[in-house]
Amino acid sequence: MDAGLISERQIRPFRFFLGSTLQQGTCFEGELYGLVYEFDVSQRFQAYRTATQLRREGNRTLLAASLERFTIWVSLRSPYYQCFAAVSPTDQQMAPKASITLDSGWDKAASCETLPLKDYAIA
Repeated sequence: MDAGLISERQIRPFRFFLGSTLQQGTCFEGELYGLVYEFDVSQRFQAYRTATQLRREGNRTLLAASLERFTIWVSLRSPYYQCFAAVSPTDQQMAPKASITLDSGWDKAASCETLPLKDYAIA
């Protein structure tokens, strides 16, 4: 079950390698999550809309809020995160800064459908 909106204080981030890329992760209620989007606090609607769309697609999602930002975390076991991790690190960095949402014309999940999903070893 998704936690809905939680305080960022409940997030204990850590860094890990997925393949050869450094990622941000957290553990919440026994589930491992990876950071996929970050929004400025003024982009609240976009953050909620993006998290809702990810949930509708069957992804376990956390939406964390602080006074400065909203962050969206997706379960490392979800197909979306596997796809997100398969996209180049440059594209990952651009997505949150550009405030790209899933219905904005470029759908990361759809653009990755042709990429093979791999079993990743988390080191």
